[in-house]
Amino acid sequence: MNSPAFFQNYLEVVAAVELCFEKRLQMPALILIYTLMDTFAWAVYREERSSRKRFEEWARCWVLTHSDLPCAPSDLYAARCAILHTMTSEASLTQTGQARRVAYAWGSGDAADLQSAISSLGFEDVVAVHMGELFLAVREGMARVVEAAQEDAQLQARLEQAASKHFVNMEGPAVDSFLARTRKE
Repeated sequence: MNSPAFFQNYLEVVAAVELCFEKRLQMPALILIYTLMDTFAWAVYREERSSRKRFEEWARCWVLTHSDLPCAPSDLYAARCAILHTMTSEASLTQTGQARRVAYAWGSGDAADLQSAISSLGFEDVVAVHMGELFLAVREGMARVVEAAQEDAQLQARLEQAASKHFVNMEGPAVDSFLARTRKE
């Protein structure tokens, strides 16, 4: 795939998550992680009209089957909705019992210890996930998609179509050069 903007945009978001981790900015990190998941699912499954179906399929195929994350695709989709829409752990799917709420361990915290604490308090509808493990699983899922596209022409075409819609960052001199060339012709 020949789209530097596509890769650059994702690399910038990955770098931003890492900066958030460094600065101990958990909520912005989660917002960016779920944005990565949502936008990569859009790139891979553009023909699917429902953002939920796209997201859950991408999470199932590219993230959860290759990680030890203890959650279901519906748990992650509900967490995405909760974080992006309300910055809480509650979404309509959790309120109706269709998904569990996600609690996050981060830094040196341990998701298993957090899960033990949650369970000891009697919360059966909450699953503990380490933010770093989620981020790693998402990054690896993205890499698997790019690798698979080298062997799958349909996936490659979907990624290229998505890439054609990505923003391109042009610095001032590049814009000036472009404008100068177009004015001369």
